[in-house]
Amino acid sequence: MHAPIGAATLMNQRYRKPEEPRHAEDALEDEPYSEVGESFVSSRAAILHEITEDHIIFSWDRCLGLVWKRDTTVAGLDAYTQVSRELSLRFPSGIYLMTVVEQDALMPGYEAREAVAVFMRAGAGRIRMSAVVHEGAGFRAAAVRSVVTGFTMLAKVPYPHRIFATVEQGAKWLGTTKYRDVDEEYSVIAVKDARRRAEEQLAASSAGAR
Repeated sequence: MHAPIGAATLMNQRYRKPEEPRHAEDALEDEPYSEVGESFVSSRAAILHEITEDHIIFSWDRCLGLVWKRDTTVAGLDAYTQVSRELSLRFPSGIYLMTVVEQDALMPGYEAREAVAVFMRAGAGRIRMSAVVHEGAGFRAAAVRSVVTGFTMLAKVPYPHRIFATVEQGAKWLGTTKYRDVDEEYSVIAVKDARRRAEEQLAASSAGAR
């Protein structure tokens, strides 16, 4: 169970307010985050796009998040692809990806791996950086990260793509972007809060079905 993040905790964070689009052809262009000091607004909370027993799709700022909870499905990848296209239309100069694979998630089958490879290659020119987090410790987690690293090399991903063990590590790396438009601290908060809210909705749905 993920530790809940209360509204007070979120509202006490102080981050840059998102800019309004200056040009229709390039909304929210490459502006660096200002120094800490501008008030966090609730509109920056992550948007939950799709929640299932297998995955969670969400976004914040120009970042797209995906959590694989159990099975990596082609249907989930199709939904993820659609949301990525919509986010790319809002941020035509580029978006960032944060994919989290939970410790108990299963290794994807052949069809799903092919779909992942197609998605990754199709991101050329749209995706600036991609961080994949494989949670868990020990031999199995290390082996999975090794397999995914090899798969990424074979897929010839056309943008920076790295594997990490924690969300904090992945967010820190995304924060090194030369565009200075990813707030690593807020990204960690956004991912944790999105997962918490998604789990709450799944629990409520399960309880209602009984």
